Amino acid sequence: MVRKRHVSEGTHGHFDGHHHDDVTAISFSADAAILLSSCTDTTAKAWKTSSGGPATLTRTFVHPEPVSCISCSPIETCWTTCKVATVSGDGKLRIWNYVRSSSCTDTDQPGKVIACHDAVVWSCAFNPQKENQVSTASSDGMVKSWDIAHCKIRGAPFLGFVGHVQS
Repeated sequence: MVRKRHVSEGTHGHFDGHHHDDVTAISFSADAAILLSSCTDTTAKAWKTSSGGPATLTRTFVHPEPVSCISCSPIETCWTTCKVATVSGDGKLRIWNYVRSSSCTDTDQPGKVIACHDAVVWSCAFNPQKENQVSTASSDGMVKSWDIAHCKIRGAPFLGFVGHVQS
């Protein structure tokens, strides 16, 4: 189960849903209204946070393999929509358009799927200044930067890492 901690109060709040295995990563939206979590149970989830009360599960992102990492774009396209990136054991980067006004859990398909590595992808991160740029790190020893608007690599991969790259 994912929990949020109220540091000032020293208490734990429970989320209205749960993952069924290890949580691998978490990420907040730029305004901290949404908490994202990824899990080895092949799901990633979006939670609407509220001050003092329990968070509400608003969306489940289903994957074919365990989800290694999740990231929310720091540049939001409008106040109701943000881009979410996930990576998993199948070597793919998935971009989801998350609509904040959705009040129910859904399992829509990702907007884009990019075959980005030939091995498990361990992490992903949006460029804080470029909405359509996401970098990925993998067991293949490479870090790559992606233009997600056009589904193509930006420049050459970062090479020279020994073993898999994980953040």
